[in-house]
Amino acid sequence: MGATSVGDRAFFAGGYVGFPRAGDAFTDVVDVYNAKTGIWSTAHLSQATAAETATHTETIVFFPGGFLKSVKAIDIYDSVTSTWSIKSFRESRHWVQSATVIGQAVFISSVLNASGVPIGGAVDIFDATARRWSERNALTFRELVAIGTKILSSPYESPTTLVFDGITHGWSTIKVPVRGLRLEHPIAVGTKVFFRVGGTIGVIYDTVAGTWTQIATPRLGEQIGQDATSAATVGTKIIFASGPFFPGGLPVYANVVNVYDSVTGQWSTAPISVPRGGISATTVGNQALFAGGAVDIIGPTQAFTPQSAVDIFTDTAPSPVLSGGLTGNIGHRNQVTIINTGDAALAGPYGIRLYASLDRTLNGAILVGTRGVTTPLPAGSSATFGVRTILPKDTPAGTYHLLAAISDGTGHLTPIAAEDATFRVGRKQVAAPANARPAKSMAGAFTRASHSARQWT
Repeated sequence: MGATSVGDRAFFAGGYVGFPRAGDAFTDVVDVYNAKTGIWSTAHLSQATAAETATHTETIVFFPGGFLKSVKAIDIYDSVTSTWSIKSFRESRHWVQSATVIGQAVFISSVLNASGVPIGGAVDIFDATARRWSERNALTFRELVAIGTKILSSPYESPTTLVFDGITHGWSTIKVPVRGLRLEHPIAVGTKVFFRVGGTIGVIYDTVAGTWTQIATPRLGEQIGQDATSAATVGTKIIFASGPFFPGGLPVYANVVNVYDSVTGQWSTAPISVPRGGISATTVGNQALFAGGAVDIIGPTQAFTPQSAVDIFTDTAPSPVLSGGLTGNIGHRNQVTIINTGDAALAGPYGIRLYASLDRTLNGAILVGTRGVTTPLPAGSSATFGVRTILPKDTPAGTYHLLAAISDGTGHLTPIAAEDATFRVGRKQVAAPANARPAKSMAGAFTRASHSARQWT
């Protein structure tokens, strides 16, 4: 099923009610759970669909379609007006693999066209404000994930991943220094993206530091199709519900979910009521819901028994989880976007700190701008602020990145974004770009370096 949420409601849309080899039985039902009242209701999609995708803005839910059907339209639910509508694709798709949102733009990744012919990778972009379509094609497009003010495509087996910047609306690529692994099924928490590899390996990309790290994981389930392993984030945690294992060729379903804490780096487990695979997951407030799935794969027809169980994991220690975006030039006013994807508000007052950093970390970073904020930032919301930067006169020569961090009431710093582009500070006067006016307090001058100047580890 497609699973997503908006406000205090969770949506579970479409799905199989019989295995494809047993007759392609899909459903158009949308089950809606109100986390505030605990009451369920139903709605209907414009078409029955399997492996439905789903995403949302702060007020609107989008269902762009799934697998094994001709996808002609996006079903849209507006939580403000409580109304459903339909928006047609520019071109019908056959396999819509993933969907995500930045601001009011919906990014929909497809692998097959309406005739079932592989198209390598295409992203249909629907601007929900202007109500218009655009498209981006590239062989490396597969699954998409929004993190901060950017969207990343899953590298899969590619040496690069594509990035869309929601502030500049520009596209770029990031080198992936991880070889011999299939990076897929991305999920974001804070400023990090977790890619599942399978077995006991995971890979984390830190969007602030720009680093890739392999980590050991519990066995998250062998991949059976696309929906064998599902995940949801709640607070600082990622919760994985695995698919079946096949010791001796027979399916065995896990009776627990694996919980990864992105702050401590620790793994734990939590029980589920019915062992099953193909579970759909989403988050409402401080609760992660794991719904549906199937058990009992039987014989050559591959029939299975769908499940109606819904397991709810409650985060008992809600917290804000911060990410964001940054744009501007040193010596000028910079725009800092703060995004709270956690399950608790960022309490005010808090401070925005901008730094000149040699390595995209706070180690030895030089404070170049500050701004105080008195109002809290609720969970699931974002805010943008202007911050003036001035480079101190005694700044050592070097090539720097701008880095944004949030200082909470205790003075603890949380990095939320770093610019890929760099600026150089030299002991000798150098030519500055024509459109840049260095601050009077600068030592020497600066120039902007290209994205290719970025170093990877």
